[in-house]
Parts: sequence; structure tokens; C-alpha cells
Amino acid sequence: AARLPSLIEDDDLMIFGGSSFVRIFDESELNILRGNLVFVEFATGLIEDTSVTISGGNMAYKGNSAVQFQSAVVSLAEGTVHAMDSTSISFSSTTVDVTGGNLIVEDETNFDLSGSSISVSEGSASFSGGVSNIDTSQVSVFGSGSLQFIGDV
Repeated sequence: AARLPSLIEDDDLMIFGGSSFVRIFDESELNILRGNLVFVEFATGLIEDTSVTISGGNMAYKGNSAVQFQSAVVSLAEGTVHAMDSTSISFSSTTVDVTGGNLIVEDETNFDLSGSSISVSEGSASFSGGVSNIDTSQVSVFGSGSLQFIGDV
């Protein structure tokens, strides 16, 4: 079988790549145990009115991928949300809870948070590079972590 030209890790369980489009909606549930959810290359996604739960894995956005979360609930335990390269990620009316992991937004990422909340417990939130728009939203870091805005963000 053909492999994606992007670097794939052994723990990447659900991968959207190439020029694929995925829409997950209407009170759906996406549950991943001990693995990663990854959007790579030019993949796009619309996740609305959906619950995403990842335990022991990460949520990564690489390449030129673009993902929108609308009215969603995202929970990560012992995992990191990592947006890098030239990705675009937006959260609208969405709640994101990261416990025991980090939120990392770097490189040329476009990050939009509108009417949403992000909570990081026992980890850090870091925004470096790219464009970050936070509108009528809340970003909270609890425990021993930190909230960092580095460079021109």
C-alpha cells in the first residue's frame, strides 16, 4: 500500500492526509485510546457538535492542514495539542481540556479561538510564530505549567 510522504509515527492511529476532507458532526463521538489523531499535508476537517476524547495520545496538525471545530468538546488526557508548519486551526463555541499535556502553536500556524475556552492542567500553553486570534474566549493554565507568547504572535 502507498504511504503518505509525510513523516508518520508508530502511535499515529487516525491520520487524515493528502487532500482529504473529513466532516464529523451531529452529536458524533470520536474516542482514541493510546494513539494520535493527526491531520497532515493538505487535509481539511470540519468537526461540529462532536465530542473528541483522546487518552494517552496527541492531536497534531502538520503541513498545510486546516481544521475547524464548531460547538465541539475536546478532551485530552496525557497528551498534547500541537499545531505546526503552515496549518490553520480554529475553535468556535468549543471547549478544549488538556490534562497532563501541552498546547503548542508554532511556526506559521493560523490559530483562531472564538467564543471558546481552552484549559491546560499540569502542562503549558505556548504560542510562538504565526497568527493567533483570541476573541471572546478564555485560555487557562493550572498547576505547574505556564502560558507563553513568544515572538511576533
